[in-house]
Amino acid sequence: NYYDSIHKYLKFILLFFMIVNINSCLYIFIGLSNSDYFSYLSTNRMSWIDNNDRENIFKLYIDSFYFVMSTFLSVGYGDIISYNFYEKLFN
Repeated sequence: NYYDSIHKYLKFILLFFMIVNINSCLYIFIGLSNSDYFSYLSTNRMSWIDNNDRENIFKLYIDSFYFVMSTFLSVGYGDIISYNFYEKLFN
């Protein structure tokens, strides 16, 4: 049935973007927990967020979304890299 296949396709797209959104937010949280914001949680304070504008949360989300999409859909581009153990573990 044509409508069933469209429904499955839209459900897949929605689920995929939900997973990408959750992973993007998780990657921001991991980066923030290892940066200067939460310095008491980690001894290694270098993070991918330290190379970006931390005050602009929309830019952080777009960078994180870009990283997660490029990781899911390819081998990655290498312009956003992981610096500490937790970021590397997330990858």
